Amino acid sequence: MLHKMTVSLLNAYRWCVDCPPSWKSRAMDGLRNTLTQGFTGSPATERGDQYESRVNIMLNDGVKFGGVEKPLANLRGMKQQQWIHPLTVEARVKDKLYAFVFRGKMDYYGMMENGFWPKFSGEVIADLKTTGREIVPEKYTQGLQHNVYCLAEMVSRFVYLVARFDDDTSLEPVELQVIPIKLDPKKYEADSLELLTTQITACASFIHDQGLWDDYVNVFCGGRK
Repeated sequence: MLHKMTVSLLNAYRWCVDCPPSWKSRAMDGLRNTLTQGFTGSPATERGDQYESRVNIMLNDGVKFGGVEKPLANLRGMKQQQWIHPLTVEARVKDKLYAFVFRGKMDYYGMMENGFWPKFSGEVIADLKTTGREIVPEKYTQGLQHNVYCLAEMVSRFVYLVARFDDDTSLEPVELQVIPIKLDPKKYEADSLELLTTQITACASFIHDQGLWDDYVNVFCGGRK
């Protein structure tokens, strides 16, 4: 059986471990909800979906981007919402070897001339994020999404485009930061695989130790086969 794995689940686990002590109970509730209820929307996530749809319409219709959104013009001509190749990572949990598989969609993928890197021509994965909080680049550079997607597609360039809004309804960002990720083309495959294997092992072991393994297998993964 292939065991489902997502960046969201890994992030929920990491928050349980890294959050302040006063947040532990709430973080564990978040992990349980991720395992048993899946993704639940909010006004902020709905606005995020609406904003991405607006950007895609502008890209496809050739509408010019102005103001803080000018960097989005570099996405023109790239494929939208293309599935990554399933990425399988083997990890050992409680002395048993499991195969964990990532699936997901790339916001944008394709060839880029210069764009976010001078004198660069090649394949790039781009992800559009929205937030109502201060943009902290380290949240993205130290994240796992680019490791998963780059390893799945065998691409060493990834860029986060983070739009900040003052509320949950506006579709006009007040700030847009470009956070480019340049992985070492000679090392990223081995480095990303090692990182993901370590994170998955820790996450799955934590889920097992917290008595949530049955929820993970039977609900999150869709049941035993």
